[in-house]
Amino acid sequence: MARWCWRLLAARSLIFTTTILTWASTIFVATILAAPVFLCGLSMGGYAALRLAGKFPDRFAGASAHSAITADDQFDQVIAEPRTGWSCAPEDRSVLAALTHPPRPAPIRFDCGLDDPLLSANRRLHAELDALGLAHGFEVRPGGHNWAYWSDAIERSLLFFADRMADRP
Repeated sequence: MARWCWRLLAARSLIFTTTILTWASTIFVATILAAPVFLCGLSMGGYAALRLAGKFPDRFAGASAHSAITADDQFDQVIAEPRTGWSCAPEDRSVLAALTHPPRPAPIRFDCGLDDPLLSANRRLHAELDALGLAHGFEVRPGGHNWAYWSDAIERSLLFFADRMADRP
C-alpha cells in the first residue's frame, strides 16, 4: 500500500489530491465541500503535506509536518525500492521547490526533534524559506524520529489549524 501511494503521489499529485478530497466528501457528505481542509503528516507524510500545500494552495487551508522528509533523495534512507519512474519535476522532488512554485503556498508549519536524523534537512528548509521571505512556522523540540515525539507534536498541528480557522472570515 505505501509503495503504491508514494509512486502515485510522486507522479500524480493532482489526481491523488482530487481523489482523496472526493473520497473524503463521500464519507463526510457535504461538510467537506464547505469546510477548510488541512494537511498533516509525519516523516514521508510530512513531505506529502508540505509539497501538496505548495502545489495546490487553493485546495488546502494549511499544512503541518513533523520530522518531514524535505527532498526525494532522503527516501533512499527509508525505502528499499528505487525511485525509478518518479516524477522529475522539481516541485515533485523537493519541498522547497513545491513551496516556491507559484502561486504562494497555503500556510505551513513544521517541526523536528533534536535527535531526529532529518533535523539538518528541516533546519536547511527553514533557513531557505527564511531567506526567501516565505512565511512559515518552524520549531525544534526535544525528541527523535519516533511515535513518542509525534504523539506529543500533533498538538502543535492542531493549534496551528485552530489559528488558521480563527483567521478565516
